[in-house]
Amino acid sequence: MKTGISTVVLVFASCCAANGWFFGPSRRSDYPRFPNYVRRSFSSPSGRTTFDVGQYDIDDFYRTWAGLEHREDNWNSSITGTIDNDGNFGFGARFSMEFRKRSAKWNGNHYNITLYVDPCNFFTYDDDRDGVIVKDELRAIFGDNEKTDALFEDLDVTKDDEGINPEEFYAMAPMIIADCLDTEK
Repeated sequence: MKTGISTVVLVFASCCAANGWFFGPSRRSDYPRFPNYVRRSFSSPSGRTTFDVGQYDIDDFYRTWAGLEHREDNWNSSITGTIDNDGNFGFGARFSMEFRKRSAKWNGNHYNITLYVDPCNFFTYDDDRDGVIVKDELRAIFGDNEKTDALFEDLDVTKDDEGINPEEFYAMAPMIIADCLDTEK
């Protein structure tokens, strides 16, 4: 407990002693539940680090709290602590980080493209137009996963050939592809 309080006091003293820290105005609350609520904020010149301290009292109950928060572009952290006049105290710490996928820097235009295709048309899936849908053509559309393999197996009625021919597709598609239920060949 003493170490935690000492750390908060040391950080607070360092922040106040550092040149250029801005001290926000005290704020009193008009909330009926906390009639004597006072809060004071201290911010670094960059605005990335803030120290808040506050106190409220209700009748004979007093609670004091303090918090230190630091924010960067892809992470932030904070520590908080409370103590009341009965000797009860609490301490909390939080750290969060956001991971972003790095990509090559592009200064040109970006486009959102949505393609609408007919899921009930055989040639939507037959990429090379050879009259047979093979498993690799479905994987190119839906990815290499179990659902793609299951779709291929359900559409391929005659398991003895190399893929799904148009007759198999048009016979099975209305039964297993939801958007084809009311569609005719």
